[in-house]
Amino acid sequence: MDMKRMEAILNHKLFQDTLHQIEEKEVHREFCRHGMPHLLDTARIAYITCLENGLPLEKDIVYATALLHDLGRACQDEEGYDHRLGGLPIIEEILKDSGFDDSEIREIKKAVASHGQKPQDSDQSLSAVLYRADKQSRNCFWCPAALQCYWPENQRNMSIKS
Repeated sequence: MDMKRMEAILNHKLFQDTLHQIEEKEVHREFCRHGMPHLLDTARIAYITCLENGLPLEKDIVYATALLHDLGRACQDEEGYDHRLGGLPIIEEILKDSGFDDSEIREIKKAVASHGQKPQDSDQSLSAVLYRADKQSRNCFWCPAALQCYWPENQRNMSIKS
């Protein structure tokens, strides 16, 4: 993994400011927060999935996608649009400044834009890996706020690996 590009993302002022905005909005949220622990869990699960399945996805692409996938939540409430699409301009700026090329940026943005759409079981694209890792990062089986959760039972992650 090109640690320089990951460090550039983590140290990018827009990334930090946006993540802080999300954390401030969710300070009283009882479940499913979208801060750094969730982003890192998603990245690690996504990359482990790639390793276990022999997927030809570069580690820094997987990590960048996971670290950036929920940044649109900072403007979701104010702007009134889906966080998967709302975060794309922010993501593009951070990726450009962090040394990603146009084709990598397109691939990452595509995965982020579609990470709410359940993929086919056979799909092993970056979008599918992100979707699954995002869901697997949620420990619904151990959540103290499970009774207040709005997720349907059939969408909850009720095992270590679903």
